[in-house]
Amino acid sequence: MDDAAIEDFLNNSDWEFSEEDGDTEYLPLDAAAHEISMSEEESEVEQANVGEMQQSVLRVFWRTKEMNTRGPDITDDLLLPQGTSTKSCLYSFFEYFDLDFWKSVAEQTNLYSAQVRNLKSVSTDYIEMIRFTGLQILMGSLKYPQGRLYWSNDLCVPLIRNTMTRDRFFELRNHLHFVDNSARRDNTDKLWKIRPIITKVQEKCYTLPRSKHLSIDEQMIPFSGRCEYRQYVPSKPNPLGLKNFVLAARDGVVLDFEIYVGSNTLPPQDMADLGLGAGIVKLLCRTVDETCVLYADRFFTSIKLADYLIQNKKDVYLTGTVMTNRIGPVSKKLTTDKQLKRGEWDEKVRNDEEVSVLKWKDTKAVTMLSTHRR
Repeated sequence: MDDAAIEDFLNNSDWEFSEEDGDTEYLPLDAAAHEISMSEEESEVEQANVGEMQQSVLRVFWRTKEMNTRGPDITDDLLLPQGTSTKSCLYSFFEYFDLDFWKSVAEQTNLYSAQVRNLKSVSTDYIEMIRFTGLQILMGSLKYPQGRLYWSNDLCVPLIRNTMTRDRFFELRNHLHFVDNSARRDNTDKLWKIRPIITKVQEKCYTLPRSKHLSIDEQMIPFSGRCEYRQYVPSKPNPLGLKNFVLAARDGVVLDFEIYVGSNTLPPQDMADLGLGAGIVKLLCRTVDETCVLYADRFFTSIKLADYLIQNKKDVYLTGTVMTNRIGPVSKKLTTDKQLKRGEWDEKVRNDEEVSVLKWKDTKAVTMLSTHRR
């Protein structure tokens, strides 16, 4: 696609740009102290209402019974046929990153190159930056061990070599920038250099249709470069990279996300009140304003999270696996793993009929917590 064709596609198309994996036991040390800690000596305990600084104290106890029906029968309309129209990959790409974004990238790249090269700019434009990004995507699929091999005589990729010279590609890559380094910035934003990218993706995510069954999980963004927040999680398909907490629809479409940046990921008060896992759920529920069921694994699920949603997000119901040290004294009342036979379960329901804890055994026992029962 030459310059004229790209510019014609961007300016004369008939659509508008938007303006706008398994469980892991990883828990950062700085958050561990904030996770739920409850006495396991009594079957009846006293606990304060979570989220409301009430003076009265609720007496909480658990009964062996099945939970009564709680919450509506939620049908996911997005699973029904929505038509046969299909968007091209290029169309979808420009829905997330519009023309104004690419003009800004070209401007900031020119500015940075002038700042570090004695006012000698790389003199790029948005068309060339789109081409450069396309080459990066293609290289990410081919995965040559060295970038220069894409232009070598023996292993060259004609599409890459004919689109941009090797030296020009590396010149742009070395000076690629999204923000002005000299401008005043928020020192608490640890991802400020790539904040425009994150903002653009999130703005588009917020406009996507919301299903009635949502999940929250963590994923790894593969990255081997220098970054103080890079993590290694062996259980993930891509163990090395940046940890990203994701709110996803039932079909896997990302609706919101938050990249982990240590203690600055959450407001200090949320970290103190809820801990990292539950605090992330609260953060990602910022755009959830309709009745839905939220599914999470044991990293996120806890009694504190259930109580927060009950009191502050009454239309958001929680179902998820849970660690036994996050359900308090009721963990001692559940049938032990050895006593349960395969296919058997034991359920305890809180006296307010709003939270159920269930242990079920297949090859091994799994403990679940839910605020929704149909």
